[in-house]
Amino acid sequence: MSPQVPADDGARRAVRPGRAADVGHRDADELDGADAPVVLPTREDPLAAAASAVVGGPAGRRARPGRDPLRAVLVAGTALGLAVLAAAVVLRDYCRGTVWSTPERFLHACYSDVPTIWSSGYLDRVVPYLERFGAPGTGGTYLDAPFGQGWLLWGLGRLAGEGATATDVFDLTVLLGAVALVLLVAATARVAGRRPWDALLVAGSPVVLCCALVGTTLLPAALVVGALWATSRGRAVTSGVLLGLATLLWQPAFVVVVALLLVRLRRRRDATPADDGAASAVAGPGDDIDEEQRPAAPVVVDAGVRTALAALVVWVVGGLPVLVDNSSVWLGAVTARVVNGPGYGSVWLLGRLLDVPTSVAATTATSLLLAVAGVAAVALLVLRAPRAPRLPVVALLLVLVVLLTAPALPPQAAVVVLPLAALSLPRWRLLLAWGVVEAAAATGTWLYLYGLEVPERGLPEWGYAVVLVARLVALVVLGLRAVDITLHPGRDVVRRPAVEGGPGADDPALPDDEVDDAVGRAGRHGATAPPDDAATARTGA
Repeated sequence: MSPQVPADDGARRAVRPGRAADVGHRDADELDGADAPVVLPTREDPLAAAASAVVGGPAGRRARPGRDPLRAVLVAGTALGLAVLAAAVVLRDYCRGTVWSTPERFLHACYSDVPTIWSSGYLDRVVPYLERFGAPGTGGTYLDAPFGQGWLLWGLGRLAGEGATATDVFDLTVLLGAVALVLLVAATARVAGRRPWDALLVAGSPVVLCCALVGTTLLPAALVVGALWATSRGRAVTSGVLLGLATLLWQPAFVVVVALLLVRLRRRRDATPADDGAASAVAGPGDDIDEEQRPAAPVVVDAGVRTALAALVVWVVGGLPVLVDNSSVWLGAVTARVVNGPGYGSVWLLGRLLDVPTSVAATTATSLLLAVAGVAAVALLVLRAPRAPRLPVVALLLVLVVLLTAPALPPQAAVVVLPLAALSLPRWRLLLAWGVVEAAAATGTWLYLYGLEVPERGLPEWGYAVVLVARLVALVVLGLRAVDITLHPGRDVVRRPAVEGGPGADDPALPDDEVDDAVGRAGRHGATAPPDDAATARTGA
């Protein structure tokens, strides 16, 4: 065989067998070594540095994150998150005292779906989706809410006991939301890898203050980020189960499965040349290649496929009682968010606010077409980007596509966008500004609804249109920033030089065992992973 040029130390580290998988699976508390130091936001972000003045100022040049930075993040994040959530409860104290009476609940900006659904009688008097509720002689109607939300509130009502009130169920929802928020902060810190302090962007956001208690969206948000953490640990089925549960509670969560499949497809495609060239890298032009030296065939059932199948099974099982008992109700619950016409918060509502004639059919068709086109555009971006995009970035883009094209965009949707934005775009000024816009949009929605109940009061239609446009622009800005760091990986502050894991090792949310194994096999045969742009610039190659 031809002699082989020895690789430099960085390249040897990149292809050391088993090294890639180990790096991909390490938690933030293991990333305080010299090769992957924990990022301190007060050193990197101007707004974080300025805000740190109340606790002694930014970290000094010689400061070290300590042996267990993750524990400090969890303590600080839990305390901050629970404090913000407690403030959200205080803001809703008026509604608790008046049992969410109308229109005061809009005037005091303390509206919540939970007491509204409970007080309607759909949950305390009938079994949701299986029994009708309504005035005698009207035939009644079925609950119009995602399966998971209906089953959850019905179960909380049973837990509250006989004669439970809307306030009792709301209080239980707050306790469940507190647990979900703690888990959300912890999962965000772990998925963030060497940037665990980015979890504070979630804990202290205005979105938590104004939107977290509007519904039960804290739970699907925690499930989505928990699924990302399970994926980073190589637990495909667990990730699928969590995403299935999240979809039962909040239907747009299914696009995170699509994001996972797209990113794994791109990373597997990037790894294929390394696999095919592994044997030829050590063989000369006239040498025969031993069949034992050929890289093994890829796994038939990819981990992403296992995740998707697990999510599908959980989602189907969650709606199975309804599907068996009444398939029309099942279909209606699945398609309700699409065929119900323009709802509050959506771009399609602008037509009604500005007196532009629209029809439900036209809105539905246009919404579906734009959603499909948006998903296709994101898929093309993933496959054509200079490097494999990070999973949270792709998930954020797909969620934004679905939300921006949906017939309804309620305020609580921001709760799921929040952790994905924190993992994708951990810029304090950007996310704080977006959070303020979301809080203002939520308040504007309640004041507009108050004006519908009390003429000549509340927010006029033109004012609500301004609020909606501001919110939509803020979401588009998040999407454009995500596209920018996808097309220009060097601008992504989360990425670190891929000197240890080969393709995609700079995505702490997705180790991709199959790709890592492929890189390891290439290393055993002498091939090296291509250096990233930053590493090339440092070495002068």
